[in-house]
Amino acid sequence: MNVPVLMTLSVYLLASLPGPACAASDKDCHIGSYRLNDGSTVDVAQSVDDTLRWRLLSGETGQLHPQANGTWTSTYGWTDRADSRTISFSDCSTGKILFGAVSGKRIALRARYEVRGPGREARR
Repeated sequence: MNVPVLMTLSVYLLASLPGPACAASDKDCHIGSYRLNDGSTVDVAQSVDDTLRWRLLSGETGQLHPQANGTWTSTYGWTDRADSRTISFSDCSTGKILFGAVSGKRIALRARYEVRGPGREARR
């Protein structure tokens, strides 16, 4: 078998393998930016283990810990000290959040990219 054919075959075999075990979960669908009704914006990101991390544009941050009743409790900054916030998310398709006492909705973000080069047309 020649090298180009072997390389092509290898690429196809690698592409057909299942990816890492990171199937979409409820936690994953909560990741995003939310506009709160008080005009502020909170970003929710993946963190370690079963936690999420939130950050306001002011720089204030905390870690969210899942509770048995479906809510999330927050700890202050990078500490284990509770900050008295309880966060709730709606179902994934609705995209709503209750951040403490302030409700909000996920901000729809659009991805835009271009590919340029010999033999390629610009795309969106």
